[in-house]
Amino acid sequence: MSPPSRLPSRGAPETAPDAPALPSGGPPFRGERPRLSWTLSRYLVAEIVLYSALGLLAVEGVLVLQNTAQHLVDLSGAGPTFGEIGELVGLVSIQILAYALPIAFLAAVMATLGRMATESELSAMHSLGVSFAQVTLPIVVLGLVATLATSWLIHEAQPASRRNLLSLFGQIAGRGGFIQPETFIPLDRARKRFLMVDRRAGNRLGGVLLLDHTRPGRPLTITAEEGTFSYDAEALTGNLILERGEVHFAPSHAGDDKYKRIGFDRFDYPIRIDKFVSGADERLLPKELRTSQMLDVLDYFDTHGTAPPDARVTKRRKYAIQLHRRLNLGLSPILFAFLAVPLGSRRRARAGRSHGVAICVALTFGYYAVLTFFVSLVEDRPLPMAVLWIPNVALLMAGFWLHLRARRVPR
Repeated sequence: MSPPSRLPSRGAPETAPDAPALPSGGPPFRGERPRLSWTLSRYLVAEIVLYSALGLLAVEGVLVLQNTAQHLVDLSGAGPTFGEIGELVGLVSIQILAYALPIAFLAAVMATLGRMATESELSAMHSLGVSFAQVTLPIVVLGLVATLATSWLIHEAQPASRRNLLSLFGQIAGRGGFIQPETFIPLDRARKRFLMVDRRAGNRLGGVLLLDHTRPGRPLTITAEEGTFSYDAEALTGNLILERGEVHFAPSHAGDDKYKRIGFDRFDYPIRIDKFVSGADERLLPKELRTSQMLDVLDYFDTHGTAPPDARVTKRRKYAIQLHRRLNLGLSPILFAFLAVPLGSRRRARAGRSHGVAICVALTFGYYAVLTFFVSLVEDRPLPMAVLWIPNVALLMAGFWLHLRARRVPR
């Protein structure tokens, strides 16, 4: 009679006699490391992309709503159509996106790593042999993608949207939207012509008063019971068709006691509305130029020593400042990512998760505020363009210091 076989103890796993023994601790097998690293990368990328999308919707929604509301208040008297409002929202969204994307990406990295640190996932990965560099690599790759997207927005999309936004304002102004009742409105940049109306219904005007001081020593005052405003888009000219009024000629000099007055049934008064149609001037400001156009302007300065004939701004320094500002802003996502990895991976209590949000707000606000300060400083003083790179260099040095510190701290 054979002896009874020995039963496994309760709770002990049943293994085959010749099965390889599993390691009791330490790093995983060498063959498992590539698969573990790839799985970790996909896990991090998926969560960061999700949080970035949610953060982008939140930041973009708030800023676009705020800026669109301000523009609509300015255009309230013009009566923009629903199509124009939709176009306005789209153009404002493009301008805001260049700033919202780095903020959303930084918040996503902080939220993802903060959650993993709080729930001890980073400690578990470290115990499995996952290095700090393996955690950083997919985040840096995402930061490079965000940097490329932000650079394209800043160098190409944002200037184009700004020009289109100005053209949209000009289109709305061309319908006479700038004419507000009971308000003296300057009709030229020299402020020598003013218009005021008592009431307005669409393009119909009532109680019109025009002051024209373009002729030295012979100002005109035109009054009319009613009038109509029309706009010629090709000529960029508005036309006031006045009805039942008078033209008053003031004395030409102090000793002249002659006063002339001419009545009319209809009087056409043309208005150049360049003041309101910003897109009418084809000579663009530096911030309205694409970066490739700005480089052409700077090359012309270097070759000829003067501004191009069609340049609206004739100082080379203005173009150089705008170029360096764009280069700095384009690099902000990768710098934010480099700084967010050691900041977000710090283990903290669950109640301290809000610290990540506070750090994100302080970091982004401080970066944009400091960069704006240095831009204004270089504009006002003869300082080198290298001063504009101080915020980016400061972020890079802080990131290196935090990474070195994070490698020394045991997890």
